[in-house]
Amino acid sequence: MQTVLYETVVALAKLIAPILPHTADEVWEHIPNRRENVESVQLTDMPEPIAIDGEEALLAKWDAFMDVRDDILKALENAAQ
Repeated sequence: MQTVLYETVVALAKLIAPILPHTADEVWEHIPNRRENVESVQLTDMPEPIAIDGEEALLAKWDAFMDVRDDILKALENAAQ
């Protein structure tokens, strides 16, 4: 669990760096035992995408979920009128 959280916070800090540079650097300073020993997140590379087994099936399930969500939102909007 700690590894997943570590990888997530490092990736998020790198991804938000171009948009929120000061916030990303503050987050970077508070990450303990960073593997990349640089003083600023601005000096790192963007994270590489990670291949996931069963990605196609996961995307299909997510698309189905989003279709149901769209139908529900449409019904709620109609009911509110």
